[in-house]
Amino acid sequence: MPKHRQRNACDTAGKPCAAKRRRLKGSLQRVSDIPLDILLEIFSHLDPHDLLHLCRTSKSLRAILLDRSALSVWKSARRNLANLPDILVGLSEPHFASLLFDKYCQLCLANAKTSHVQWSMRTRCCDDCLKNIAIFTPVIPHELIKVKGIIPSHFSGVDCREYYHVPSMISLTQEVKALPDEGNEFEDWYEDKKASLNATEQLGEQCEAWLAARSWAHKVELGRIRQKRVDDVIGRLKELGWEFLIDRIPRKKIASHKLVAYSRPLTD
Repeated sequence: MPKHRQRNACDTAGKPCAAKRRRLKGSLQRVSDIPLDILLEIFSHLDPHDLLHLCRTSKSLRAILLDRSALSVWKSARRNLANLPDILVGLSEPHFASLLFDKYCQLCLANAKTSHVQWSMRTRCCDDCLKNIAIFTPVIPHELIKVKGIIPSHFSGVDCREYYHVPSMISLTQEVKALPDEGNEFEDWYEDKKASLNATEQLGEQCEAWLAARSWAHKVELGRIRQKRVDDVIGRLKELGWEFLIDRIPRKKIASHKLVAYSRPLTD
């Protein structure tokens, strides 16, 4: 006989799931009824990652959060994160938050398992886009040889070559052609571009260090919660009179039990 498909709460004509979606939709509609100043005040106590999620929850919330009037909300949310490096001029608050916390590729929009922030070009790329010759190439046009030092690029450890960002080269080509042949405008323009690129790369290093420290602190906190849960489980069992048995079981074995090995506090 064929195996029966395991039933779940959404199998019965899809009614429970549909009802849940209707409740969520109704809740979001009620949020839009809250006075705007109160709503923005509430949002200012969140962090940028939360604001990104809210932007993708409904069109109305997206319009509110991406409006210029909500700029102070994004700034407050960023300041809620301790020691986060300050934003650069020319980089919007939502874009900065997306670089830090999103996982999808900003070039092909794929929700890739691995994506990397290319700070020099201020974008997040997946592995496929990094290998796409139409986006990154090891070849520099002749007219851009003299500005090689300001072309955003990434180093490939596969073939040990530098790959240059094609859209940036197209933009730089147009800017170089617009510069006058005489005077010091080219030198001034080049120095400004070089300073901007250096500042962006420096910000990238600071942000990567901040993210690594944040990830480590999160792991430490989860470990502390797990250890506390093990202590509480052992304490509860001893209170129930199982001390004679608990003392014979290695702590590691208790900690690995499927009902104990959770990163959340023990509740009643």
